Amino acid sequence: MDERLTVIGAQIKLRNLLRGAGVENAEGEAKMLLQEALGMDPTQLVLSYRQYACSACVEQAFAWAARRSAGEPLQYILGHAGFMGLDIRVAPGVLIPRPETEGLCEMLLEEAKRRKAAGPAFGAGAAVKDGRGPDGFALDVGAAVKDGRGPDGFAVNKEQGAGGAEGLWPSRILDLCTGSGCLAAWAASAFPRAEVVAADLSEEALAIARENCAAYESRPGQVTLLQGDLFAALDGLPVPSSNGDGPEKTGLFSGSALPEAGAGGKEKPCAAAPSNGDGSGKTGLCSVSALPEAGAGGKEKPCAAAPSNGDGPCAGSDSMTPLFDVILSNPPYIPSATLGGLLPEVRDHEPRLALDGGKDGMDVVRRIIEEAPDRLAPGGLLLMEIDDTQEAAVLDACCASVRWDRYEVLRDLAGRVRYLRAFVRT
Repeated sequence: MDERLTVIGAQIKLRNLLRGAGVENAEGEAKMLLQEALGMDPTQLVLSYRQYACSACVEQAFAWAARRSAGEPLQYILGHAGFMGLDIRVAPGVLIPRPETEGLCEMLLEEAKRRKAAGPAFGAGAAVKDGRGPDGFALDVGAAVKDGRGPDGFAVNKEQGAGGAEGLWPSRILDLCTGSGCLAAWAASAFPRAEVVAADLSEEALAIARENCAAYESRPGQVTLLQGDLFAALDGLPVPSSNGDGPEKTGLFSGSALPEAGAGGKEKPCAAAPSNGDGSGKTGLCSVSALPEAGAGGKEKPCAAAPSNGDGPCAGSDSMTPLFDVILSNPPYIPSATLGGLLPEVRDHEPRLALDGGKDGMDVVRRIIEEAPDRLAPGGLLLMEIDDTQEAAVLDACCASVRWDRYEVLRDLAGRVRYLRAFVRT
């Protein structure tokens, strides 16, 4: 570029180029491209408006603007995207983090805060009812803590409450379909004492997730990354032992507090169809919540998918399977037939593997709903992003499982159906 430009002059030219290409936020993106090229933050950029810009840097910004004008996503051009205050590396092999997905993080923070207020998961302040601790297993109060360990074999800090960045809950978090690893990286940063496992089918995605998790984990090795098809990826995790270094054969990795009755949304019978506008299940953010029906005498039905191992609540088909307090997931959920209607920058650039959810968009979502109870500790929580057309199908899938204690579909800040929040039976 022969003409030497001031910073503001370069920004105006970049904006006009992007605007001519139909970029919606041309002004904002011109600023971001120029900031990146000049190595400045927003404040520095404004303070430098009247100064002459580095010619090579301006050339770089215009080269990026040409790519953006051709439809390439801004985040891929810059190589990073913001997520929950973190700077997440992205590339064409991973889905670009979006503000809607931050809702999963906000809901987990809310639940952790609630459990922290409810009291410690183990130790002197642990809730004990009918001789059982908050995980539902038999508890000898006099021997609840032995050699600094609770009944699950893990270290107990009597002064430490449950939940939040400083608490015991959640102690184990699973991020399914991790992609860039934005959820896993955030979870590791937000809950320094938690162990985080992130799984994805794509090797390319895991390579990027590994970088992001390493950048934000609270200690080396806090995040374990595994390749595989959903829960099959967990087959490589070490099996819990009863040698004093891990949980007993119940498979519990933490003492999860029992969930309280849901707030927001009216309860309705499991078999009922989604609300048809008569007012049921349409209050607050919650579109609808449902409770699986009780068995004879008002007691909960046993898990349909697997019998109890005799030591406590059902823990899936394998009592030695590692269990998690929380499962987070932003799976592929877009119906195949609607992929062509996505914005070109999404349809033509972001990985189809991370978008295509099959005929009704429910292929992966349905599997997670069916299989997650086997991988959650009693009272554990599933938080999953879904499509705004899937409310009825998601609730039907939860109902069919009979393994979920409470579940509800929630809306995002734009008022669109966006999330499933489900608690497994205790």
